[in-house]
Amino acid sequence: MKNKNVLKSVALLLSSVMLLPSCVKIEMRESSVEDNIAEAEESTQLMLSPASKKYTVESAPETESKTEEKPEVIKFTFCGDISIGEDILTDAANRATDGKSYSFLKMYTGVYNAVSLADIAVCSYYPVYNDDGKPISTPIESVGAVYDMGVDIVNTNKSAGISEYLSEYEITELGKESEATVIECGGLNFAYLTLGGDDSVLSYTGSEYVSELEYADFVSDISIVIVNWEDGTTESEMKTISEKIAEAGADIIVGNGSELGGIEWIDTGDGTLTLAAYSLGNLLADGDSTAELCGGILEFSVSYTNDNIELSGVTLTPTFVHYTDESDVTGYQVFALDSYND
Repeated sequence: MKNKNVLKSVALLLSSVMLLPSCVKIEMRESSVEDNIAEAEESTQLMLSPASKKYTVESAPETESKTEEKPEVIKFTFCGDISIGEDILTDAANRATDGKSYSFLKMYTGVYNAVSLADIAVCSYYPVYNDDGKPISTPIESVGAVYDMGVDIVNTNKSAGISEYLSEYEITELGKESEATVIECGGLNFAYLTLGGDDSVLSYTGSEYVSELEYADFVSDISIVIVNWEDGTTESEMKTISEKIAEAGADIIVGNGSELGGIEWIDTGDGTLTLAAYSLGNLLADGDSTAELCGGILEFSVSYTNDNIELSGVTLTPTFVHYTDESDVTGYQVFALDSYND
């Protein structure tokens, strides 16, 4: 097994999630790939406390017998990139039965519950290219697998040929849009805005997306920004850009990059905090290095009443892609890293 040796360079994962009594900021620094992965594994074990972000809405007149209102809760799950390369395609074709061309669902059994139990589940597809520089087409069976897991929203990020498949499964697509996509859930409006992809986020001065963020903030209760980072973007650069995005009004920032990064609350200086998960790495991908095979599943809950909205229960669970390195690469399967052993 190839991954058995690769994991020896990775720090042991804590077996339980630590609970913290107050909001926590995790110091970020530039480092080597090995240090960054080890640091991410340590930082992502922290259970961050609720942000102090509250929204005042018009409430009904008080009555003489007023009872305490029980908050409603919406659970969210965000996954790292899904990159369907040629080795994964071959493995999925070999698993197919009953006249099907591909079978992908069993590749996700190790993280199935984390996705399927969410009220809103979001994943991202990252385009893969062959040796000739042409994009590898993603088969409809791959989209069918994430649909069976319960994925509601997909960030396509220029992935070849899946828009039609997403429409067929009635999965909401987030592409490079000029305006935010607003989705209602449980009586709240959530605005999703994607940055990057066709444009380098690092070249932004702020004016290119401030108006979009202001619009998203205006038409929603919660604004969520998904950033598609270019390969090679450092976490220091991610943090600098994320701080600008937070100051422009984003409530939650989820980054998609080639390596697993850290997570923290960004203090915007106006009494509110923005949740930033800098990079979720790869949920499913092929590769030779530990960094390429690591990803993360971000989970949090939005609880709300007529008087306020709060973010709580934030966790980032590291994942790892297993495969066997024999004459043909096979046996792709995603595991939560704390359950992955020899």
